[in-house]
Amino acid sequence: MAQLAACVARLHADAQEHHVRGERVLVLLTYSGRDTRGKLEVERIDATSLFYVREGRATRLALYIGRDRAFTHLGRPTQGNDPISSRPTRH
Repeated sequence: MAQLAACVARLHADAQEHHVRGERVLVLLTYSGRDTRGKLEVERIDATSLFYVREGRATRLALYIGRDRAFTHLGRPTQGNDPISSRPTRH
């Protein structure tokens, strides 16, 4: 993600939706922007942020380009662009 930010003059992240699963919060994002020379536009990059929350504070953050790996990390097999269930799981 840092390499992408270094090449892009303006990088915008728009949260599309979020899902709470126990102590984890999965946020589906879309990044867009323009390169540092102003010649190329980044139209859309689907990404995911996975926050681990304990006692109301984020204790860990995992960033993913794309979404399949984040879904797999949560223990749910990927099904294309199908969002995960918003029902929390019991641990």
